[in-house]
Amino acid sequence: MPTEKNNSYFIYLANKLSLINQFLSFPNPSVGAVSVSENQIISTGVTGPNGSPHAEYDSIKNAKNKKIEKLYVSLIPCAHKGKNPSCTKIIKKKKIKKVIYSSDDYDIRVINYSKYDLKKNKVKLSKISMNNPCFNEIKKYNYSKKKELPYITAKLAISSDYFTKNKNKKYFTNKKALKYAHLLRYKNDSIIVGKNTFEDDLPLLNCRIKGIKKKNKIFLINQNLKFSKNGYKHLAKIKPYIFHSSKNNYLIKKLKSYCNLIYIPCIQNKNIETKLICKKIFKLNCRKLLVEGGLKTQELFLKDNLINEFLIVKSDKNFSKKGRINALEIYKNIKTKFKSKKPFRLDDNRIFRYYS
Repeated sequence: MPTEKNNSYFIYLANKLSLINQFLSFPNPSVGAVSVSENQIISTGVTGPNGSPHAEYDSIKNAKNKKIEKLYVSLIPCAHKGKNPSCTKIIKKKKIKKVIYSSDDYDIRVINYSKYDLKKNKVKLSKISMNNPCFNEIKKYNYSKKKELPYITAKLAISSDYFTKNKNKKYFTNKKALKYAHLLRYKNDSIIVGKNTFEDDLPLLNCRIKGIKKKNKIFLINQNLKFSKNGYKHLAKIKPYIFHSSKNNYLIKKLKSYCNLIYIPCIQNKNIETKLICKKIFKLNCRKLLVEGGLKTQELFLKDNLINEFLIVKSDKNFSKKGRINALEIYKNIKTKFKSKKPFRLDDNRIFRYYS
């Protein structure tokens, strides 16, 4: 088989392998690697859960003591040492002569440094661009690294007449839509809600998909740190990070024992500053944030142009007098600000997708 075809196949395989832990490798992107010698696959590797080990290290380790001529990776190898060792140094140590990759990494610790480090050590580096099945996730990761903000997806559930709450029911979307909501939690590494949503629903904000264990970072906005009795009990259960603007030492001391408190100053309109919240979330190694509500919180993020995708779950049911909190204005705003993708149906619910 010609080498060119082999190159295409091996890089395709590396990209396919990157799918394995694509939503479990937080805070690192999911990468696939293939070690090759004499046009034969010696070993493969993937980024592990929670980002360790890196795919390159995994593939080289799996090769044991066999000679590796070429290493195919879905994302250019890192050049820095952190929780994991530097991949370029491992490549040099193993005397691998050629690295072929398909996507660049815009982490400031990687961009340019990896290329320089490999070339300095006489490792040939080439790029083969192809349709990476993880392209959307790498795009989100690179957006986050470039902007130093998380990639933000907002989700809003509404009735056919645009209400976000039903006076008589906690859930009004169907079972499939609820499963879709948990899939979104699985695809993101962090979740944020406002005070009212927290108090109304007392949500667990976890990912309840059978067979999958994933723990997202949970964030809550509550400017004055005041909670109901049930709210205080629930905080102890979910242990969130709380963004606040309070200087009440009694409440701060009371909450510090089971919550992570992050002070954010209020801006002129007395709202907490959402961009500063996002910067703090990024510094906590979160790259993909899901804004689950409530409506006021989503309006603040929308107003500050921080939302990258907006997903609306629309029920076919009308609430009429049973409806509470109308979202018609924000719905119009979303349609004006965002491009749309083709909606899809989950029985009597429709999912409308908007992106910036």
